[in-house]
Amino acid sequence: MSYPVAFFEPKPKEPGVREMTKKVIVVGDSGVGKCTCFKHAFVMYEPRKTLKDMGVVVGKETLRISTDTIPKLDMTLSVWDITGKLEPGTGAASLRKGYYGGAAGALVVVAADDAAMAKTAEKWVKEVREGTGNSSIPIVIMITKTNLVSEAELGERVGKMRESELLRGVPSYFTETSGGARVIDEPVKALAEAMSKPSNI
Repeated sequence: MSYPVAFFEPKPKEPGVREMTKKVIVVGDSGVGKCTCFKHAFVMYEPRKTLKDMGVVVGKETLRISTDTIPKLDMTLSVWDITGKLEPGTGAASLRKGYYGGAAGALVVVAADDAAMAKTAEKWVKEVREGTGNSSIPIVIMITKTNLVSEAELGERVGKMRESELLRGVPSYFTETSGGARVIDEPVKALAEAMSKPSNI
């Protein structure tokens, strides 16, 4: 018995739309809520056990953005969520840095309940810049777990970040990791727009 074969034509490309793919790395200490944020936001590839053991889970997302020079830009982000574990003797730190190659932007995730939040952000921003070999790579900081601290504590910790010379010019956004909502649209779009600037293309 023969069965009809369905042929699907690819969706025609929209006129005037430019397409671009960029690699984004996601870094931060273990336990800050990276996975909770991103599993609801990106199309994550099936995390094979071997891939998890290698310290990275890869996903993707396509955003439509508009810039001064590109009115319609579909930017596909190849998102690499990289382990934050630093167990001595495991080689995790050097393995993690091996995934930084080719990155066009970075999301640094820190937790509001970390009393040394500013220092933690500095550590990761410094590592991203050194690991990619790009001191001007676009970086956006995401602050999670804001519901676990008082407004006074949060204000003090954010204030220290703003005083940091190393973090000068690096934007930060508050994100809620509960409820499974698209809580990271704003910081991800901000990063995509920064990567679409002529100096970063």
